[in-house]
Amino acid sequence: MKVVSDSFNDMHKRRYFNDTMDIINYNRKTIRYTDIIFYFRTLKEIRLKYPFKELESLFEPLNVYPFYYFMPFLFISDLHDKGQYIERIRYVGIISTLIARRAILTDLFVDEQYEQLISRNMGDLKKEYLGYYLQIIDVEINNIASKIFIEPSSFYAFYNRRFNEYVNTMLMEKDISPLIGMDEGAFKKYAVGKSILHLLVSDMVLHIIKKQELTHQFDNMMKSFIMYLTLQDDVLDIMEDIQKQQPSHFYPWISDGKIIERIDENVEKAVLLKFYLGGGIERCEDLINKYVEDIITAVKKINHPLKSWLEVIERMSLKTKDKLDSFKAVRDELHFFLSQQG
Repeated sequence: MKVVSDSFNDMHKRRYFNDTMDIINYNRKTIRYTDIIFYFRTLKEIRLKYPFKELESLFEPLNVYPFYYFMPFLFISDLHDKGQYIERIRYVGIISTLIARRAILTDLFVDEQYEQLISRNMGDLKKEYLGYYLQIIDVEINNIASKIFIEPSSFYAFYNRRFNEYVNTMLMEKDISPLIGMDEGAFKKYAVGKSILHLLVSDMVLHIIKKQELTHQFDNMMKSFIMYLTLQDDVLDIMEDIQKQQPSHFYPWISDGKIIERIDENVEKAVLLKFYLGGGIERCEDLINKYVEDIITAVKKINHPLKSWLEVIERMSLKTKDKLDSFKAVRDELHFFLSQQG
C-alpha cells in the first residue's frame, strides 16, 4: 500500500533539529559543528548508494528525531581523553539513528499509522516493501559496525543477543494482551523488548572505551530511559492505542482493566474526559517523575562520568513538563466549561 505524501514543513523540521541541539548541548558544547556535518554527510552517502526516489526519505537526516545520533556522544563527553574516541563514536551515532529508523518504520507500518509516516515525510514508502527497507538498514548497520569493530570482537556476541531479544519480542507481540500494563514488570519487559536495539548504542560505547564491565549498570539506566520515552509516546497515542488494541501505560487504567471492544464517539469522549478530569495528567506526571528518578538512581551506581547525560535528562524532563502544563490548561478549561453548565 502506498501513502501519498504531502509536502513537509522544512521550517518545522529545522526547529525540531534546533530544539534537539538545545537539549543536547544545554549550557555546554557537547556536540561540535564537525559532528553535525558528519551526520548529514554520512546519511547522504548511504542514500546515494540506493538510487530510488522513495528511499530518500528513509535516510533524510531530519525525518527522524536527531537525538539518537547525538546520544552516544553524551556517554563520553565527560571523559578527559574523549578525543581519541570521537571518530568511532560518530559511527556509533549513525548506527543509533539507523536503529531508530528501523524501529519507527516497523512500528508505523505494522500499526498502520500512515498519518505519522506522512508527517515524517516518509509517505512514499510502501508497506509491501518493508522487508526490503529493513534489510537495507541492517546491511548498513553491519557495514558500519565492521568499521568500528574487527572480528572476533566480543561486541558481536552482544549484537546477536540484542537482535534475538528484539525479534522474540516482535514475534510474540500479536499475542500480548493490551491489558499487560496491569502488570508493571511484564509491561516493562515488553516495552523494553520492543526498543532493546537501543541498548546496542551503550554496548558499542562501552566496547570502544573498554568498560564492558559496566554493561549491566548501563542496561538498567537505558531501560529506565526507554520507559521514559515509551510513556511520552503513550500519552500522545491514547486513543490510537485503544483502537489498535496496543499495550500502553494508559489502556488498562482508562478501561478499568477491561478490553474496550468498540470505539465510537461516546467512548472517545469518555476516554478523553477520564484522562483530563479523572487523574490521567497526574498519573502521567507521577510516572515521568518515577522514570527520571530511576535514571538518576541508575547513573549514581555507574562508575563513569555522566554529568552531560544527566543534564540532558533534566532538560528533556523540563520540556515534558511544559507539555504537561498544556494538558493542565485544557483540564482547567474543561472544569470551567462544566461549571458553567450548572
